[in-house]
Amino acid sequence: MVSCYRRRVIGRALLGAVAALCIGCSQVPSPSATPIVFRGRLPADPGPDVGGRALQEAIFADGKVTFDEYERAFSAAIQCMRDEGFDVEGPLRYPDGYVLVLPGFDPRLKLTLNAHVGNDAEDRFGEVNARCQAQWSYAVEWVFLHQFAPTEAEIQEWLERAWECAREHGLPVSDPPTVEEAVNAVPPCEPWEGD
Repeated sequence: MVSCYRRRVIGRALLGAVAALCIGCSQVPSPSATPIVFRGRLPADPGPDVGGRALQEAIFADGKVTFDEYERAFSAAIQCMRDEGFDVEGPLRYPDGYVLVLPGFDPRLKLTLNAHVGNDAEDRFGEVNARCQAQWSYAVEWVFLHQFAPTEAEIQEWLERAWECAREHGLPVSDPPTVEEAVNAVPPCEPWEGD
């Protein structure tokens, strides 16, 4: 039997973690046009491999992370998984791949992958995935996505648009509505688009 890693992630804990990354961010600029200036410690060591470290050091050399650089690091992580013998598709962007839906966040900014893994290899894939991402892409992804983290007001606006859209599409919305109902409205709703 083959399973496909395709997930929708929801939850207040994850929302809180992303919201914590967001302090001070307001608008979602175009990912290809807007670099982020980063002058601080990386969230994690990029890994012991010289190749991964060298790639990340080159990306961080100018203090900016563009979407193209993020995609290059993510692609290197995927290649690392392929080199370990896994069938991995990617990088993928919404609506392809698994969808990371977080209130206030535009899922088109997050690269994802699909890995076709036999049941007997799921544990090994989990280890390889974690190692390859730590080695090649985690720090770059964290810095790139950090600039798009929503404010509390943006999260609330996103939720309101999602609930309104859910009602328009006849999806269940309780009174008061829940975050899970807003997240489950994606798709067909795309509350990050605004009005």
